[in-house]
Amino acid sequence: MLPKDSGEQPSDTVKEPPVEPSEEPSEPEQPSRYDELPPDISKRQPEDDQHPPVLHSFLWMDPVPLLGGVNTAGAEDSPFIAPDDETLYFFFTPDVRVPVQEQLMDGITGIWASKKVDGVWQEATRPELGTGGVHLDGCPYASEKELWFASARVGNYKGLDFWVATIGEDGYTDIRNAGEELNVEIEVGELHITADGNRIYFHSDRAGGMGGMDIWYTDRTESGWSEPVNVEQVNSPDSEGYPFISLDGREMWINRWYMGTPGVFRSKLVDGEWTEPQLIISTFAGEPTLDTAGNIYFVHHFYEDGMMIEADIYVAYRKPTVEPIDQITEPDNGFLLGVLPNPAEGQSFEDAYSEAADFTDLVPVWGRPSAFYELPDELEGEWGSVFVDQLTRGSGMAPLIHFCFMGEGMSLKSPPGIVNPSLSNPEWRLAYKRAVVEAVEASKPKYLSVGNEVNRWLEAYGLEGPNGFENWVSLYEETV
Repeated sequence: MLPKDSGEQPSDTVKEPPVEPSEEPSEPEQPSRYDELPPDISKRQPEDDQHPPVLHSFLWMDPVPLLGGVNTAGAEDSPFIAPDDETLYFFFTPDVRVPVQEQLMDGITGIWASKKVDGVWQEATRPELGTGGVHLDGCPYASEKELWFASARVGNYKGLDFWVATIGEDGYTDIRNAGEELNVEIEVGELHITADGNRIYFHSDRAGGMGGMDIWYTDRTESGWSEPVNVEQVNSPDSEGYPFISLDGREMWINRWYMGTPGVFRSKLVDGEWTEPQLIISTFAGEPTLDTAGNIYFVHHFYEDGMMIEADIYVAYRKPTVEPIDQITEPDNGFLLGVLPNPAEGQSFEDAYSEAADFTDLVPVWGRPSAFYELPDELEGEWGSVFVDQLTRGSGMAPLIHFCFMGEGMSLKSPPGIVNPSLSNPEWRLAYKRAVVEAVEASKPKYLSVGNEVNRWLEAYGLEGPNGFENWVSLYEETV
């Protein structure tokens, strides 16, 4: 368009009409996390870690940093895996040394998300969760349709409120405060909503707890949410927090302090009651979340000389399920018969096992006999090859692997090097669980006994004390 009163005549050239501004706002340019990383902090690696995470269960592999476009030299924290296993939300700030007030204004600290494509976590991007003005967001929880998150922004009832966004093809819409009832009256902290959407588990230091932060739940009602209930079975006088509930509702994963740092604990729902939480990962392991395959994602903080340097998302991959190789059909009489073949005078082991196979289904296996901590090596070695694979299975029978922790005079067998071994000693319990899992992996039996003649131990030691039978019961529950 020519200026008015220019005195010029229009040319014969056809010109394009002026471009009108778009009615829809353009997508905001994504900030780069890498541009904001502090120059004096280098990316820490596991080999540089002064306090690496420690696995206390042998159902998972040792934790490792999550590969892909998630971890940087900054702080990746508060992970959450969406139910589809294809989106990982997390909190990011480039420098953990920067005060929260400055993080609010830096334009990059907040919730980020990575998508999994062909099994690889892609470079993370920042979801648009603004409602006008500055905001600082974290603590993400996602269902298939909603993203819940804590936020400091205009519109809060208090300093930090939970907000909700609808997840759809158009991104994150209908961003609204979760309401005064949840944020002020119930005082929700970091939370997890059950798969049916009807119960919120959360941590809070609200009045009436057992000490510090506790795990609570509130149920959806026709008019809002119910009076919170303290989950006493998982709480203690110390702090418990950051609950994650499995999709089937049978497992609760939380944080609890262990030997001075946060640890990941698991509780199971048994007959409608949550069990005492069991330690799974210790040493600066926080905020667990699981995918549908049972892999554990958590934040690991790197501390050096008492100062936090950075944080990464780690993962402990679930080991493949061990499929038993023994195929035995239950007989018509409803029970299996077990016999330990002992050769008669002048009879070979081969003949003894072959003869036993005409009458029995199972062969008890204690090793040579061997201490429980020696049994995995025995099963993987020549002895297992001969007595389990050739003589037992080769004769059409199945091994029944026995673990006995009792020594002579009703003493406790223990691997060398464990100080003050007992049924309550964490190091001894870890060694026992390791032996059971490694023996199963070595021999893949269909039948396993982890408590041979334990009634004798109860008679000798009673229920309570370092070697009390109650410790055996909890060890059994952790092992199986």
